[in-house]
Amino acid sequence: MHVKSQNVAQEIAQVAATYHATQIGIGENQQPQWKKWLKGSFSQRLLGLIRHQKIDLHIIATEK
Repeated sequence: MHVKSQNVAQEIAQVAATYHATQIGIGENQQPQWKKWLKGSFSQRLLGLIRHQKIDLHIIATEK
């Protein structure tokens, strides 16, 4: 599936809800704390969008 969006986290949450997904797996680089503070982490934004749905979020840490 290919989807274009300016807000990737929101698009993933929408597709998961549309297809009644129960799990999402993502890879996320480790970021310095100041970057997380300024931008927020992608996983936290996605988690906020799926928090009230019955979807598990699996985060696989990758190197910088």
